[in-house]
Amino acid sequence: MNAVTGVIESLNISTSPYINAILSIVAFVVIAKAADLFVGRVLSRFTKFTKSEIDDEILDAIHRPVYFTIILIGVVLAIAYLKPSQKVLFYADGIIYSVMTVIWMLTAVKISNIVIEDAVHKVADVTGLSKDIIPLIENVSKIAIIIAALMVALSLWKINITPIIASAGIAGAAVALAAKDTIANFFGGLSVFADRPFKIGDFIVLDKGERGEVIAIGIR
Repeated sequence: MNAVTGVIESLNISTSPYINAILSIVAFVVIAKAADLFVGRVLSRFTKFTKSEIDDEILDAIHRPVYFTIILIGVVLAIAYLKPSQKVLFYADGIIYSVMTVIWMLTAVKISNIVIEDAVHKVADVTGLSKDIIPLIENVSKIAIIIAALMVALSLWKINITPIIASAGIAGAAVALAAKDTIANFFGGLSVFADRPFKIGDFIVLDKGERGEVIAIGIR
């Protein structure tokens, strides 16, 4: 990044910070397009030699985020060329980096889902594990990624996250005590997914003689 801006400055194309800012954006758009072509055409050729499709899906997932991230970095440098006040620079950088955080948060969720689905299918083929557990694992992963992205976003805005983490720990302990029955049901649901005592379509007869068909399996 500094190399690009250094080249622009060394060329002495203009003494105007506005023109240099525009040139910076144009330069990073070109770099983004080159990276986009590299990922889309060069790296994709290597993934064709693998038997698994997971690398193709991951490559497709990071394709556009890489492109937009490079452009946003160019915008950050362009704003720096204009030498705004520290307050304006803080808010501008905060907004842009927050957008980048959201982009990569969504990308991480997508990649996580791809990896989880592939892994569960492979494990299920070997162990017989129910594939119905995929949405559960995906949701847990999604929550973890969103929390991590939120922490990053807060740090970008210079918000001290230490008290938040401490409060979250206390709140988590309180919730765990208050919802122990729900948590017990949750882990009971996990055992149903893992042990597979019954599956959708089975008929179950209860101790009292009531009989019913399994039409859905959930955590509770």
